[in-house]
Amino acid sequence: MNRAVVSSIVQHLADRQSQTIRAWINAARNDLEIKSARTISEPELADHLPKLFNHLVDYLQSSGAEDCKKIVREEARKHGHQRWRQGYQLSELLREIAIIRRLIMVEAVSSFFRLRPRVSDHQDEARDLIDQFFEIVTAGSVDQYVENFAIQLNEAARTLAEANERLREIDKSRLSSIRGIAHDLGNFVNALNWAVESFPKTTDEDGRAQLLHVLRRNLEDVGSLVRQLTDYSIMLAGEFHLQLEEISLPLFSREILDSFGPIVEASGLRLTVTNRPGLESIQSDRRKLKQIISNLVSNSIKYRKRDQPGGLVELVFQSQNDERWRLNVSDSGVGIPAEELKTIFKEFYRGAAIGDVPGTGLGLAITQKLVSLLGGTISVSSEVDLGTQFVLTFPRNLQT
Repeated sequence: MNRAVVSSIVQHLADRQSQTIRAWINAARNDLEIKSARTISEPELADHLPKLFNHLVDYLQSSGAEDCKKIVREEARKHGHQRWRQGYQLSELLREIAIIRRLIMVEAVSSFFRLRPRVSDHQDEARDLIDQFFEIVTAGSVDQYVENFAIQLNEAARTLAEANERLREIDKSRLSSIRGIAHDLGNFVNALNWAVESFPKTTDEDGRAQLLHVLRRNLEDVGSLVRQLTDYSIMLAGEFHLQLEEISLPLFSREILDSFGPIVEASGLRLTVTNRPGLESIQSDRRKLKQIISNLVSNSIKYRKRDQPGGLVELVFQSQNDERWRLNVSDSGVGIPAEELKTIFKEFYRGAAIGDVPGTGLGLAITQKLVSLLGGTISVSSEVDLGTQFVLTFPRNLQT
């Protein structure tokens, strides 16, 4: 590309840099699919953008020289590592890169050639160079993110191997189940690698949206799997510890609705949370109560009637007597066959008719352990095609 045109584009980018960065910050903060952008400070959010602009300038001036590509890729890897440490999901990282690319293309490059129609014959070349630049940025950031994710998975696998040795002494069937879980982890990693490798090669928006969906779904599944395995290892080691506090049930009910309502609704269901009169406060462990509820709500989502949207998940907090309170968790899902009701709380147990629903068979076993730890009881009733109800009771004033 003509050096004079490149110099003019570079100056145009410099003139609009502050405006573009401000527009990007606003877009990232307000994007509902980049939740992590609202959990860090503005300097932490945008500190990589000045370097990105500088590297883009160098890339344009060198027409994509190899040494410049290496620098861009290394800087992108640093950004991917930073976002990993800040708790970003991979889909959030990809989306924020897509936003800055769009802003530079629309608000900087397009406006440049619109104001200078005499050099419009260089527009395609400029756009192609910028597309190449952002392909390198995307690949570098994603590579580092996935590398960090693989390290975490390896650590989880190491922990899993250690747990295997303990499980071998307890029950051989558990070992077989762990191997199945390790196989699932491998499938998740393969799916992630495929999507990551395909993303830079996919240029149409529909294709990229589909890849993002695959990435998000597999990250959610593997995250849930790792969390359950971690909880299970803690349970085996007997390392559950109580952190008791006074809990306002009306406020806790609102917290539950705010936390799980969007997740339930995104699955085509409706969540209701009712706190009946007579139960204002309890003493218990807030985090473990919330984990119990999370496990049961997740079960309701997994075993919903997928071909019949509009189902219900209902939570009811109520008093049982002067010493105990009760929580009902019910849904309108596929239900549980009567012959399976006695075994659903067993470790690694999964029903015969689960289809392709992902999971470890540990969720309800962990839930039962947590309920017991909080001095409670849990029972279940269900009818196929009509739904399931769990009834939990706890002491009003739990003591260590």
